Amino acid sequence: MALASTLMCLLLAACGGGDDPASDGSGGSAPPAADGTPPRTAALPPGHVALGLSLDRLQALSRPFGTLHEAIPAGVPPGFDWRERSKRDRGNMVPAGFSAFTGWAQAFWIDGAPVGSQRLELRATQTLLCTESGGTRRWQRVQQGDIEGAAFRADFAGNDNISAEVTAVAPGQWRVGFGAGRAYHFWPRQGRIVLGSEPLCGMLMLFQARAVAPDGRSLPPGTAAALLAGGGGDYWLNTSAPWDSYRTNIGVGVGQLRRVGAEWDWHGMGTADTEALALLARDGYVDRTRP
Repeated sequence: MALASTLMCLLLAACGGGDDPASDGSGGSAPPAADGTPPRTAALPPGHVALGLSLDRLQALSRPFGTLHEAIPAGVPPGFDWRERSKRDRGNMVPAGFSAFTGWAQAFWIDGAPVGSQRLELRATQTLLCTESGGTRRWQRVQQGDIEGAAFRADFAGNDNISAEVTAVAPGQWRVGFGAGRAYHFWPRQGRIVLGSEPLCGMLMLFQARAVAPDGRSLPPGTAAALLAGGGGDYWLNTSAPWDSYRTNIGVGVGQLRRVGAEWDWHGMGTADTEALALLARDGYVDRTRP
C-alpha cells in the first residue's frame, strides 16, 4: 500500500463462494430491501436478480469522492490524501494495458478508540460492475462470497502485513480481530476478474459489517464505535500479475470510512452516477458469479 498518498491492495488469486444476504438469487420479484424499502411489485427483467437496496441507500454508499470520513483512522499519518476523506484514483477509466479488476475493503481502529475493545463481523461481500454497450447500460455481479485478507500496517508502508485473527462464525460470516497500528484489508477469495472491452459506467463494492464484544456477544446499548470500515477497488495488469510496488495495480478509489455500529449495516464504495444507480435499484443485476 502507498507510502504517502495512494492505497491499493495485494491480491492472491483463488476461488470461493458463499451465500449472499443481499438478494434471494431467484431472478424474480425483489425481496424486501435491506434498508426497509418496501418490496417492488413489478417483475425484474429476465435473468436479473434484485439487489434489495433503494436508490437513496445506493447513493449514500456512493458518496462523491472527497467526502469526509466519519472519523480519523488510527495509524494513518497526517498528509496522506485518503486519511481524512475518500479519494478518487482512476474511477471508471481503465488504465491502458490493464485487463483485470478486483474490489476490496478495509477496516481501521478509530483514532483514540480503545484498541481490542471490539471485534469486527463481516458478511455479504460482493462487487458489481456497470458496463455500457450501444447506449445500453447493464449491471453484473462479478465477485461475491468468501473473503481473505491480512492485518496490514495502517499506513500500508511496504505492504507490511501479518495474519489477523479471523473466525468463521456462520456460513459466509466472519469475526475479525487485529491489533494496534494495523488495518484489516480484505478482498474476495474468488480472485480478480477479467474486464471486457465495454466501457465501465460504474462499480459498486459492498459488504455488511457490525461490531461485537471480543467474546462475540452483542455490545451494550450506547457503546461508542471503535472501528471504521469502507470499500475500494483496483485495476490490475492481469489476473495473475504479482504485486510490484504499484506498477501492476492502479487504484479505482478509496471509499468513505464509516463507523461500524452494533447492528448490521452496509458499507462500501461506488463510482456510478445517479442514472446507473437508479437502473440497479429498479432492474437489479445479472449474476456472473454463479453458473
